This record gives sequence, structure tokens and C-alpha cells, in this order.
Amino acid sequence: MIKSAQRKISAYLGTQEAEQAVRQASDRLGWDRPTIHRGGLATAARLAGKAGSRQTIIAELGDMNSQDAAESLRALAANSTQVIVLGERNDVGLYRQMLAAGAQDYLVMPIGSDDLAGVMSRRVAGAPEPTAVAKVIGVTSIRGGGGASFVAANLAWLFAARMGRQTVLLDLDLGFGTQAVDFDVQPTGGLIEALLNPDRIDETYLSATLAQVGEKLRLYSAEGPLDRDGRDLTGRTPQLVAQLATAAQVVVLDLPRDLAVDEPQTISACGDLIVLLSPAISVARSYARFRQWMAEIAPDTRLRPVLSMNRNDARLSRKEIEAALGEPVAAMIPNVAAAFARAAVAGKPLAALQPRNPAIVPLQALARSIGGEEPRRRGFFGRGRG
Repeated sequence: MIKSAQRKISAYLGTQEAEQAVRQASDRLGWDRPTIHRGGLATAARLAGKAGSRQTIIAELGDMNSQDAAESLRALAANSTQVIVLGERNDVGLYRQMLAAGAQDYLVMPIGSDDLAGVMSRRVAGAPEPTAVAKVIGVTSIRGGGGASFVAANLAWLFAARMGRQTVLLDLDLGFGTQAVDFDVQPTGGLIEALLNPDRIDETYLSATLAQVGEKLRLYSAEGPLDRDGRDLTGRTPQLVAQLATAAQVVVLDLPRDLAVDEPQTISACGDLIVLLSPAISVARSYARFRQWMAEIAPDTRLRPVLSMNRNDARLSRKEIEAALGEPVAAMIPNVAAAFARAAVAGKPLAALQPRNPAIVPLQALARSIGGEEPRRRGFFGRGRG
């Protein structure tokens, strides 16, 4: 039996499955039986003013929309009430909204009583609350060969090594991803297991299976079986991203372009989505369609178009591409094929070997912009300061 301090539990539930899990979790903890109410999160919010302090509420979300759920959570938080939300939607965007509104956790049903007891015990026992949900940054490309993996790897390294953020780089090209090779480490088999059983992932599992590729940089990059239906695995990506977001300050997703379109929930998990463009009118037109689609499926995700000269295509200038896009690009990455090749041989990101390389300087500025740091000013002798 788990030993922890008792706390009053009130549950607002609409299903027998949830009620059974809550009762069994309380029994496992050795606590008094919970008070069960019919209803859900909305009912809990209406009764919040009548509840005493130092209590835990477990409430089902039901068919409540995310905006109303957030308002209910804020009402409960105003009364210093701890809330664990149970829901059927496996949506990392919803998970982030619930935490931002004050929920202690959002758990996807069905959930076992052991898992629920662990969450209840961990909160009451005074363990540190999770840090703010990490910045989740996706990197993809409108056309293959644009250098999305290069940008993802170097951005992750900059966040970790130059900005001191605990960072995870997640390579989601399960069949042909190269991040493990580029960082000169063995592929991380734990990624496949994590996607197969995302509900079993915790901090201990992540610590044991993520590859440490820097003091503050860890990596998931697997060589998945080529005969597996990739959608069976990538469909579970949002839940894995949600777990990574509680174990790091920054999560960088190396997103194959097909996955970016096929898995909108993964896209909606990203606060920022960097989209690599090559200098061609056809690419600009494709980006315009993609931008319109993003406005519908992930309106809160900030798009950051980046012009990559890795593919010359029509050799349009930055000014011409920006005119075609109708917006400025966030950065332009020159073609540095020779330097990139040397970095690949060394098994290190180019940012680690040549921090002043023309391809890295704009990525440094982009990382600072996304990370909320002020641009560095130039001193008298051309050196950055501040």
C-alpha cells in the first residue's frame, strides 16, 4: 500500500469506469472513501464555493468544450482546489490547455487505479509540481531536401548549449530518420516502445531510454521496422509529446512533411512550427495552402517560414519569395553543404563546431526569438553583448 498524507477527495463523475478507478485508487492509498457526485467538471465548478480548502477534486470532462472547461478550472483554482481531470480525448493541445487553466493533471480514460493512485499520491505527498509545460517547436519542410532535420538538430543544440534549456529532440521519421547517426549515437529503441505504450511513460522511463547527446540535450531517434504501419505508431505521438513536455523546457520535433499533414494533433501540440521553404514559386504557393489549412486546424500554432537555399530550385531571391508569400520569412539559411558534411563526419551539429557559420547565425537569432530572449546588440568591435 502506498503511504501518503490523507486528503479529502471529491469526485464528479459520469461513468462507472471512472467511479471504479477512483474508489480503487483511494483504497490503494489507504484513504477514506471519496465522496462521489454525479456530473462532471461543470458541476464541480458550481459547487466550488461550498467546498473546504485542502481537497482534491477528480472530475470527468465529458463533452464539455475546452473553453468552458478552462473557465471551470480557473474557478476551482481560485478556491485553492486541486483538480485532476479525466477525459476521453487524447489531445496534447487539450492537455496543455487544461494545465494552463490550473489542472494538476489531465488523464486519458480508461485509466488504471494504480496509475490514478500514483498521480493522487504524488501531488499530496508534496512532490514538486511539474514545471510549466515546455515550448514545443516543430520543424518541417514543404518540399523534401529542404534541410528540416539540419535545422531541428541545430536549434535543439542551441537551446540546450547556448541558452541553457533542458531540451529533447524527437526524430519522428521512424523509418529513415538520421538524427541518431548525425549525433553519433545508437538509435533509441525506447522511442518505439514509448509510442506503442505511451500511457506507461514516466520520468524514470524517459531517463533510461533517451540518449544523452549533450549536458542539457537528450534525443529520441529510432530505426523503426519498415513493414509496420507507421500511422499505428505516429498516431500516439501527441501523448508522448505531452510526457516529454513535462520532462524538459524545450521539445523540438523533427517532423516529416507527410506526418505534419496526416497527424494534425501533433501539429496542434506545437507552439511554433518552423516550415522550410526552397526558393521556388511552386513552394510559395504550397506554403500558402498549408498556412490556410493551419489556420483551421491549429490556429494557436505560430508559423515561422524559413527560406533554405539548400535546394536552389528557381533561385528566387529572399525579396521575391517574401513578395510571393505576402509575409517576411523568419530566417534565411544559406547553402553550406561542405560545412554540413564535415559536421556529419564529426558526429556533431554544425552549431557546435562553427558557431559563427553563416547558416548558424540566423538560427541563433531564431532560437532567441522563439525562446523569448532579446536580440543581442553589437559592441564597438562587432561582438555580441547582453
